[in-house]
Amino acid sequence: MRYKPVALIATALLLVALLEMPYGYYTFLRIAVFLTAAFGAYRGTHLDNPRWSIGLGMIAILFNPFIPMEFSRDTWLGLNVIAAGAMGLSAFRVPEPDELPARD
Repeated sequence: MRYKPVALIATALLLVALLEMPYGYYTFLRIAVFLTAAFGAYRGTHLDNPRWSIGLGMIAILFNPFIPMEFSRDTWLGLNVIAAGAMGLSAFRVPEPDELPARD
């Protein structure tokens, strides 16, 4: 599976969450962002620098649906903007497996 389109979809979902949406949307968002961030963190392990893995791992923890973190709506708005920026940027920075240099 390619990471870039998945990350861009998650970015769009995070930006839509800035609007007033029904509660079920935020539950869906939590699952989608958790899975995407975990996937990106895994893909980031192939890099020599672990920053993407750590950052996306933190987003996965924040949005995890199993032990949900509760914040005010205003706090979530800010977190959604930050997560959307990170996910959007990671779509272009975290390489796909076929883009990695060959290792000897």
